[in-house]
Order: sequence, then C-alpha cells, then structure tokens
Amino acid sequence: MAGHADDSHAVPLPASEQCQTYPPARAGSERSQPARSRPPTHRGHLECRFVSSGDCKGQENIRVAQAQGIDGTGRLREAGLPRQDRAVIDPIEAVVFDVGECLVDESREYGTWADWLGVPRHTFAAVFGSVIARGLDYRETFQVFAPGFDLAEQRQARAEAGMPESFGEEDLYPDVRPSLTALRAAGCWVGIAGNQTVRAGGILRSLNLPTDMIATSDDWGVSKPDPAFFDQVIAAAPCGANRILYVGDRLDNDIRPAAGRGLRTALIRRGPWGVIQQQDPDADRVPTLRISSLAELPVLIGARSR
Repeated sequence: MAGHADDSHAVPLPASEQCQTYPPARAGSERSQPARSRPPTHRGHLECRFVSSGDCKGQENIRVAQAQGIDGTGRLREAGLPRQDRAVIDPIEAVVFDVGECLVDESREYGTWADWLGVPRHTFAAVFGSVIARGLDYRETFQVFAPGFDLAEQRQARAEAGMPESFGEEDLYPDVRPSLTALRAAGCWVGIAGNQTVRAGGILRSLNLPTDMIATSDDWGVSKPDPAFFDQVIAAAPCGANRILYVGDRLDNDIRPAAGRGLRTALIRRGPWGVIQQQDPDADRVPTLRISSLAELPVLIGARSR
C-alpha cells in the first residue's frame, strides 16, 4: 500500500529462439519432454521472460532479449526489419516507476495493519492474497476482519495514536537506488508516479532518490487505473508516450491502463500482485518487458542522450 490513495504483423521465431526449459531437466523426467515453442511475437515487442531461477534470472532475461535482436543499447537491431516496424521501435527516453512493490517492499506496512486490526500477520497475508487472486480490491481484506472499515478514517486514527503508516530507506528494494542512478547516468529522465497519499509523497521526496519527478495520485487528483492518471504521466515527461516506459507490478492498475494510453511498459515480478498475476495471459501479451529486477532495465534500455 505504501500510503496508497484510493485507488503489425506477428513473425514466427526461428527454432534457435524457441522457448527452452530452464534449468535443464533430468532425462526421463516430465520436464525433459520437448518444450512447446512460444507463440509468435511482434518484432517491436521487447520481451523479457522468466526463464531461469535465482540470481541467474536477470542475466538469462538479457540473453533472451539479445537473442531476439536487442543490442547493447537496448534497441532492437534494425537490420532486416520492415520500415513500418522501425517506426514503432523508438528509444526509451523516460522511465517512470510505480511505488508499492515496485520500489517499496510493503511487507512491514501491511504487517502494521494486521497489528492494528489485532489479527496474526500470516492470517492477514493469507486473506490479502485470496482477495487479490479473486480480482477484488485489496481493501476488501479489511472488511473481512472489520466490516464497515473505513481506510481513510483508520489512517487518521493511527496517526493520532502515534502509529501512522510509514516507510523508509530500509523498505526500499535493494535494486532501487542503484538502478535509478544507472538510468539517469545513461541519460534517461526518471520519474516516480503511483497511487499514494500526500504523506507518502512527502516521504518519497525525503529519501532523495535520483529522480526528475515524484508525483502521487493525491497530487494529481486522479488515481490508477484511470487513463487520466497516465495522461498526467505523459504531460510530465519530456517526450511522447511511445518513448516512456512505465514500470509496475500490477497488470490491472499499471500495465493494461498504461499500455492503453500508448506507453511502453515493464511488468516486474515481485510482491503479491506480481506473483499472483504472473500466469494471467496478459502478463505475456501486454507488457513490453517482463523483468525480475529493476537492475535489468539499464542494460536493456541502454544509454540515452539527455
């Protein structure tokens, strides 16, 4: 939650680039059967799939990206591409990040809500996951334990009791500061924009993250997934929508609506939504990139002139 406010033609891939099984399965096992080839992909689609495990995941994603024609600058190599495809493969000039579970690990914050409600943290987490898996608003979790729960009122009550919602440097994912720094050094305009309260926006600014913009839904008076939120992102960035990459963990709130406004998108697999929604067909079909760590972005995007 991190202070959430209310919220061309497909071309078949050659056999050398078809989907493989990682890590290799032992002979005779079910996974040792030939892997099915992945469906055709658009040439303009920079696909970064989950194809390995552990610390090798990011490197394997980069290997797959390079095999699909992404060069060291993060651009698709243009050799042999039809002219109509080249037109949509513009370089990324701006990268804008969601907050909760993209930049901020919300485990501690949701844990404090369980404490406030007087329920075990693992019970709260189980119900939270169930609510998300059923496609409901996460706030329905609170109704299970306290029917009639008003989130705004309870936020105020917590603040008055000296236990306000909060997060800090220790709640940032380890890849956040290095990745944002690397993107800016490469010449990208970097922004943060998410469904957050005024208070959360103040905390984000106090962290002195290497960004060009920090904005919240409360600042703009509109929340995701409203398309108007992404119109604000486009208005704030120094380039057109097709040169902006929006990075988030949720298909419903981040990826689908951002893509709907013409932005390119990166779906990161972490946090409850990132894990639960990973098998949704749109997790492969809609985002421009699928990543496991923000550290993959500077490599995939590459240097840009400011």
